[in-house]
Amino acid sequence: MDFVSEPGDDPVQAWEEASDRFAERYDSYEEIDIEATEYQGFEAARWEYTYQGQHATNLGVVTDDLGFALNFQTGEERWDASQDIREAFEAGFRLAD
Repeated sequence: MDFVSEPGDDPVQAWEEASDRFAERYDSYEEIDIEATEYQGFEAARWEYTYQGQHATNLGVVTDDLGFALNFQTGEERWDASQDIREAFEAGFRLAD
């Protein structure tokens, strides 16, 4: 988990920009999807990608004051089997009321 104090107002755009920067650093990078979603009532976006044998999602959430990123990754061969763990990881993070 990571956070920023000035998150901007468009998590999809933030992940699209991050995807471009990530692609510059990793030749093996492949973007699978960046999609708008909602997390605990807040605007969010999920970025799914692979690189160097890893499969990852990064769930970005924008609140009034902060932006949070919940990154989950595992080896490509374990991706399908790890979805329950990913869902529990994302569900376990609670934003303060």
